[in-house]
Amino acid sequence: MSNTFVVIMAGGSGTRFWPFSRTEKPKQFLDVLGIGQSLLQMTFDRFKEITDAANIYIVTNSKYKSLVTNQLPEMKFEPVPQVQTNVALIASPQTIEKVVLANGDELEDKYFKLYRNLMRLKKADTYSYAQYWQPIDLALQSAKKVYISPDGVFNQISINSLQTNEGQYALDKREYVNIMSLRNLSEISTSANKSQKTAMLIGNPQYGSADIEPLPGTGKEIVAISIAVF
Repeated sequence: MSNTFVVIMAGGSGTRFWPFSRTEKPKQFLDVLGIGQSLLQMTFDRFKEITDAANIYIVTNSKYKSLVTNQLPEMKFEPVPQVQTNVALIASPQTIEKVVLANGDELEDKYFKLYRNLMRLKKADTYSYAQYWQPIDLALQSAKKVYISPDGVFNQISINSLQTNEGQYALDKREYVNIMSLRNLSEISTSANKSQKTAMLIGNPQYGSADIEPLPGTGKEIVAISIAVF
């Protein structure tokens, strides 16, 4: 077992599990199942069954140092320099393009605080678009409908609310549809291909009761719509 090494990733902010999960204490540190152990502790214990505790490494954010050491006191904390980078993958039927936002630390901290405060105060936000979306927007070019699966701080940013340099909003340029993962995108595509563009028109219903007035006019409307559409 001494030759088996394990790396547990535990640095995320838990945005997909909000509001139960918060930035100050994301889901990996929560007792989600109500058994007296956090998800991190459960994962650590499972891996101790296949390797020595000394061979288990936990990668986390420095702000979660106390949470890790409190829940796993046997772990030693060794800080390493980090530079956070956000990457957007733009997939089309022809290509897959990568857009790198190198100022990830600022997007997660300084600029997000600014965005949140401006939203709370209902002030015009002329900064967030340039930081969060402009490089991606340029790469989207003439796309009219975009499916997005955001992660990290982008889960907390409303793309449609971002105001461009021209005074427009992002939603004025194209339609954005949020999906949970790329798997949902394939399901949407399959559903669209299978869909039949039909409509059911119902008019002049028979209620089966003399107490309810009939609606013969709706029957005439159905006939008129059928002639116009079909």
